[in-house]
Amino acid sequence: MSRWANLCSSVYVALPRIAQHDVDRSRLELLDLQFLDPTPDSLQITQRATLHNPSKFTPTLDEFFADNYFVRNETGQFGPTPLVKFQMPKIHSLHPESEATLVLRRYAILSHDEVNAYVAATLKQEYVTSALVGKTKLHLGALPTTDINYNTTTTYKGISTPNPSVFP
Repeated sequence: MSRWANLCSSVYVALPRIAQHDVDRSRLELLDLQFLDPTPDSLQITQRATLHNPSKFTPTLDEFFADNYFVRNETGQFGPTPLVKFQMPKIHSLHPESEATLVLRRYAILSHDEVNAYVAATLKQEYVTSALVGKTKLHLGALPTTDINYNTTTTYKGISTPNPSVFP
């Protein structure tokens, strides 16, 4: 086999592992999250986030569904069921960061108990953590499409704070 053929087969074999590694190293920073117009079975959600990509590669992730879990800060464990299932938009991940936004979409509540636990935590705790978990496809130029697991946690400030002057 020629050196060129060896190089090509090495790229095709290594690409899925490298792609998953780079997705695992990325970080989602939640800038704004709004739960609006609740009904007994659904909510409208607007979310604005920044995707931090430490890799020099700038792949595109296909649109995909991601389960949104409330993470227990005291244990780091995901709740037993997701709060909602987000439809994540197609994201072109730039280096070092790019915007990922969900604009006013209605989502079915999958677990009222988890939504209640999440809301209680945002009111009582200084910090709250949630997780997005899903599967999608990654595209990088002319290279073959790669299946990846998307699993990221985001920690953000709750409404409770040790500094009461934050809320006038």
